Amino acid sequence: MNSLSITLVLCLFGGASIASAHGGGIDGQGGHNNRRAGNYHFHRGPLDGRTYASKEDAAKALSANSPGVADEAASDSDRSNGTPALRPGAVSPLSTLRRSRHRPQRVSFQYSEAHEQAAWVLYRITAEQLQASVSRTDDFRRDATIVTGSASLADYRGSGFDRGHMAPAAAMAWSKEVMSESFYLSNMSPQEPAFNRGIWRHLEERVREWAHVHGEVFVVTGPLLVGELPKIGLNDVAVPAYYYKVIADLRGPVLAGIGFILPNRAVDKAIETFAVSIDSVELATGINFFPDLPDSLELKIENSISGSHWGF
Repeated sequence: MNSLSITLVLCLFGGASIASAHGGGIDGQGGHNNRRAGNYHFHRGPLDGRTYASKEDAAKALSANSPGVADEAASDSDRSNGTPALRPGAVSPLSTLRRSRHRPQRVSFQYSEAHEQAAWVLYRITAEQLQASVSRTDDFRRDATIVTGSASLADYRGSGFDRGHMAPAAAMAWSKEVMSESFYLSNMSPQEPAFNRGIWRHLEERVREWAHVHGEVFVVTGPLLVGELPKIGLNDVAVPAYYYKVIADLRGPVLAGIGFILPNRAVDKAIETFAVSIDSVELATGINFFPDLPDSLELKIENSISGSHWGF
């Protein structure tokens, strides 16, 4: 399977959306989609006045026309996340995290400008971290490390969807700063309330239980951003139909992995009903999670599910 080429675009604009001169709203990138004309037009910033075929094309142009910004922001991301900056050509979210496992761990992610949310978010949970507990901050806010502007609070307001965490706040409760970082909107995706507060929350709880049992687990999670998806808000935040999680116990003595693909709706089935091999998640997402493991171990972890290892 081909490895995922990663592009992490970082901060240039922030701030709330404002009204444009001709009545349209300006998003965090500095322009707006003109659905009638089928293009994207800038109203502020270095590309003020320019028009592109799509918001994604405009985002690429914005990044390319902002010398030094991406590199500077990547360095900032290194300092704030405690993980290597994700640059074009990086192979795998999980292998990136493994290489820095002895450094303080927080969260890394790949942001999809076309969908205004992360394509994947990765984090590590340890039994030691779970011994600490700081209060939930609930300080939902834009992520200033997104060059093109992240989703905004207004995008979710009145939409009927929850701001669903990818890296859950409960897993970040070992530090007030890290807890607060989990409330950036780059860590959110529009979720049906019954899903976010139901099976998604239950799965997050199970993942923390596995961290207690095995001492440490690595988690990669995100929405399935495939096909034409409904959108909410001025920033056109895509509403995924499915979400995935990949969990790996790489500490040993037995290495094991498991994946889940869940529909973004209320379900009354047991969590294990949605368990799949990691190979299945790779096929659905296009992400190669374990490219740096020896082939024999990668095959074992990705092709099978050890129910007893995960308590099923």
